[in-house]
Amino acid sequence: MAERPEVVNAVALTHPERIYWPRERVSKRELVAYYDLVAPWILPHVLGRPISMVRCPGGIGELATGAREGRTRIDPCFFHKHPGEDFPGPFERVTIVESAGPTEYLTITEAGSLTALAQMGVLEIHVWGSTWPDIERPDLLVFDLDPDAQITWRELANAARLCREVLGALGLKSFVKTTGGKGLHVVAPVAPSAGWEDVSEFCRRVAEIIVEAAPDRFTATMSKAKRTGKIYVDHVRNNRGATSIAPYSTRARDRAPVAVPLRWKELSGRVRPDTYTLKNLPLRLRGLKGDPWDGYAEAGRAQTARTAISRLPKP
Repeated sequence: MAERPEVVNAVALTHPERIYWPRERVSKRELVAYYDLVAPWILPHVLGRPISMVRCPGGIGELATGAREGRTRIDPCFFHKHPGEDFPGPFERVTIVESAGPTEYLTITEAGSLTALAQMGVLEIHVWGSTWPDIERPDLLVFDLDPDAQITWRELANAARLCREVLGALGLKSFVKTTGGKGLHVVAPVAPSAGWEDVSEFCRRVAEIIVEAAPDRFTATMSKAKRTGKIYVDHVRNNRGATSIAPYSTRARDRAPVAVPLRWKELSGRVRPDTYTLKNLPLRLRGLKGDPWDGYAEAGRAQTARTAISRLPKP
């Protein structure tokens, strides 16, 4: 008689022993358990948002070294935006009109959605900056601070603080998180008000203001050649259809790192962009005496991009 499959959150697991991160021997079963543990922390940041995924059904062990370290993406890890009907799980499927026509996205609805993603080899969850059904008005601004290899942690932390200062001067309270890679994200939740075009232009101007404050340390230019010795202030994640790594999502990189919300004061401590992993994050969560992003939901109800746009200095 065939063995009964393991079932978590009403999702049947196939090959739960499959290794996703070989160096740490992290299995599908452990990824499922991780998302079950962090569900109360991650769900407020992903519910209702269209997602894109990095899938590695065979684990990152099949990848070349450069891909495992996040420098390149090659099969069998792949970026997946529009899964078909053969992608099972408790999701809501939403249709969004793009340049090529109507396309279908998944949105997360419950903890079982996270289980289903792990079952299907999803090692990274990336989210839109807006929430269904109000898809045309962003409610999340993201500034990705991507440092050149020469940049020190202190310089990166100071860059995040400068971003916070610029946003604060425009009336926006912001929050910081590690990415599980080499950079930091500064994010500002907002009540939906302005459309994508206005928000995208606003975020471009914010990036320019940061660069103008220290052009020897920052660039807002995507060109790799112009990033040497600088921090790239990536504002294009605020374009329609762009995504950013979700808080508490794992990454398809060696050590199974995780994107983790921080308190601002933690930038002065020992934390680094890749400090937290699937293995050690549960210990951090058990020791917390509150949400590192305390006030996040309240800020997202009280502040708007439209108000911030009105406070921008004239170029």
